[in-house]
Amino acid sequence: MIWLGIDLGDVRTGVAISVSGSMTRSYRLIEGKGLKKTAIEVADIVLFEKAGGVVIGNPLNMDGTEGERSEKAKAFRKLLQGQLFARGLETIELVLMDERLTTVEAHERLLEQGYDSKERKKLVDMKSAELILESYLAMQK
Repeated sequence: MIWLGIDLGDVRTGVAISVSGSMTRSYRLIEGKGLKKTAIEVADIVLFEKAGGVVIGNPLNMDGTEGERSEKAKAFRKLLQGQLFARGLETIELVLMDERLTTVEAHERLLEQGYDSKERKKLVDMKSAELILESYLAMQK
């Protein structure tokens, strides 16, 4: 089954994809369009790629509690669910996945790969989406 990973940001939303169930890769960056427009774009990607599931990063607080950013992820999930339903895709699995420290790890990996700070800023959301999706897929094995 094809899976998408989403790292929801205020300015940019990273999208990653896995077609094999294990290997992930960056797919796309959605520039700050608001939750509803981002949900529309992600639903379009689900339809185009024939994805069966979407893993949405849930930014929990470090103590594991939910905060304002977690509520935003839940609101996005609900908007995406509505967009998928409108396209006849109500069976798509939508999963919220703990994403604590993925942005830090994404920055570290990009730094190790030799990207400068300007390049990292452009790529970090997609790399974070990859890490979120990798974590979820690893838990399924």
